Amino acid sequence: GTGKVDLTALYQERGITSIRTHDYKGAFDLIDPKFEATDAVLAHHRAGGFSTYLRLGNSYGAWASTASSSELAKGMTDMLTHVQAGTDKDRPVQYVELWNEPDNKEFWTQGEDAYIAMYIETAKAIRAKHPKVKIGGPALTPAGALTDRGRGFVERFLAAVKAAGAPLDF
Repeated sequence: GTGKVDLTALYQERGITSIRTHDYKGAFDLIDPKFEATDAVLAHHRAGGFSTYLRLGNSYGAWASTASSSELAKGMTDMLTHVQAGTDKDRPVQYVELWNEPDNKEFWTQGEDAYIAMYIETAKAIRAKHPKVKIGGPALTPAGALTDRGRGFVERFLAAVKAAGAPLDF
């Protein structure tokens, strides 16, 4: 949007070295298939000397509910591959988070089971292509993480990931 403030100097002054890609409204989203917005923000990260903590998925309200797990796995792996190729070699992407707040309908509309299936397929695809990258998720809403339903989802998620032998580093 308009009116964005460049926080580069403030981040550098405070010793911040990594920026999480979240809610850039286009950049780093799967809805940026030609990576144009992504490349512009990535260049800004590089120019500031920051590494990129890549949150894979879409920004708030940008979800395309018709995508399958396989389409999402391919899209997220392609995004990581593209971003990794555009980062400084001494500051590669080290961490990826698979989606954000799957318990928030503005981020994820397909339900918990579909998120778990997507996570497993995507995590395996990323590990196969980028074996050194640490893979994490899900980042639940604070309200979701503190409810019985949220805790139940996390327990089911962890059991399914373990049973599938999918990577989960954080």
